[in-house]
Amino acid sequence: MTPERKKKLRLLLRKKAAEELKKEQERKAAERRRIIEERCGKPKNIEEANEDQARKILRDYHQRINSLEEEKYDLEYVVKRKDMEVHKHRHL
Repeated sequence: MTPERKKKLRLLLRKKAAEELKKEQERKAAERRRIIEERCGKPKNIEEANEDQARKILRDYHQRINSLEEEKYDLEYVVKRKDMEVHKHRHL
């Protein structure tokens, strides 16, 4: 294989690798956006809402935050209880 042909081949391989990297980054970004949307819902536009709509949106956000805090508290309690169990069994 001639040096010129090797150089062309390397260039093509680098170009292909760059394209694949870009596709992978785009795929990861899309997946991240999808997961955030799934967990948080679509963002609400408060700027265009009237006062009653804005209050409802904020009330919904507040309820969501409260429910997530309750869920977090419950999970923390379960984890602490399991940690205590593990600690108890280690010292037997």
